[in-house]
Amino acid sequence: MLNLPAIWTEVQQRTLAPWVIPEDTGAETGDDAAAVVACWRGLLARELVVGRLHEQDGFPLTAKLCLDYAAAPWLLAVPDSAAAWARAYERTYPGSLTRIGIPAAAYASADAWMAWAASD
Repeated sequence: MLNLPAIWTEVQQRTLAPWVIPEDTGAETGDDAAAVVACWRGLLARELVVGRLHEQDGFPLTAKLCLDYAAAPWLLAVPDSAAAWARAYERTYPGSLTRIGIPAAAYASADAWMAWAASD
């Protein structure tokens, strides 16, 4: 057809998972999971993430976030990773995080991310 060479290709599409558990984000301990779940609550309150959080009191490793939307998938990560991603994103797209409501001070460190993201 048209005397063009055949080109075989594989297309991969990455989509947001329909649900996430703390272990998916790099949380390795109960404390890590508790931090992630606290951040998810704050991100849900800010509507940077939209979905439903299912929790069992005292068992953060069993939490499950059913996602409808996330402004960026890296928002769901453990605080040190989320802050690092935010800094890289801000270097690439200056001012974009501030425009969606994430202040620069929030991603200065993992502790700063935790303090900002876990509050509502």
